[in-house]
Amino acid sequence: MDQVLYSVVQFPNGGTAIVLQSWLRDNTLLWPPKKIPLAKALQQRMEPDSTWITYSDVRQLITCQTYEEARRGEHKYNTPMCATAEIESEEEKEEREKRKTKPNPLYMDSDSDEPSGEVKKPRVLRPPNVRVPESWSQLARNELPITNEEDFNEAEALLKTEAVRQKMIARLAMVGGTSSTCRIRRMLAAALTNGLACKFSWAGKAYKHSEAKLPFRDTSLQDCMFVASRQCDRKLTQQTFSDIVKNWLRYAPWRAGGLKKN
Repeated sequence: MDQVLYSVVQFPNGGTAIVLQSWLRDNTLLWPPKKIPLAKALQQRMEPDSTWITYSDVRQLITCQTYEEARRGEHKYNTPMCATAEIESEEEKEEREKRKTKPNPLYMDSDSDEPSGEVKKPRVLRPPNVRVPESWSQLARNELPITNEEDFNEAEALLKTEAVRQKMIARLAMVGGTSSTCRIRRMLAAALTNGLACKFSWAGKAYKHSEAKLPFRDTSLQDCMFVASRQCDRKLTQQTFSDIVKNWLRYAPWRAGGLKKN
């Protein structure tokens, strides 16, 4: 029986996972679909087919012969202040061993017998080249916070792409906050202006004496915010998240200067 190798990989958003070596194609990872749990795919050593999800720009950290060894490697990577040499790949380890310390010419005696000349800098392994789609670059530079419905619909179309969705989740997770409530409000303020937020409510109900509200709960942006919030607070529920968003949207007209707060 051929030897099965396991790899610890890192996604562009910083997350890690243990996969089979056969699932990797250079910097591309084939991931089991939602109907197949990762544990089952690893246990049965499944091979990818056309239904599997493709993730690009995935970095391979280490390769191990057993699953337990891969778990220990992933734990060391996610542990703060761990030694880099303990988790580096074979290629990185070999590259590090090739490096040689050379004296800095700025601090060498001019009368030294050492031959003069340019001292080559030690070669350092370059980090993986994470390619960002042009659509994501435009979204990150020009469209946040989103100011109108046209730009919002364009952003929703871009977020249908998995790579763009992961980038948005990673960016929203970096907003930070002292609590889940503060963090979610900061995400909303970073993504939407108060003028655009006035056009939304959580369920999108219509009112008799005012314009109909668009449903925010059905948007891809709302889904990205919830996933980013869960990365910082695993105990956060959908109900708690929706209540915070409802209150923030409810007082958007007041923040925009159009209504008085009761």
